[in-house]
Amino acid sequence: MSSSKANDDLKEQIAQERHGRSYEALDTNQKRSVAGVIGGLKRKEELGSEGYSEMGKKGAQASPATGS
Repeated sequence: MSSSKANDDLKEQIAQERHGRSYEALDTNQKRSVAGVIGGLKRKEELGSEGYSEMGKKGAQASPATGS
């Protein structure tokens, strides 16, 4: 299966799971949400489970900026 076909299949799968419609029927913001899911999956793949987990721990440790 070509990479393009695999990406199209993944977009369709995520669109159906999240929005109950085909990717082509989604509005712009819904398509962006599908793209965000795909980006997160790619990032997780690049970092591996341990790296993704570590990134989450560091994010939780960060203190929010206070606006005084």
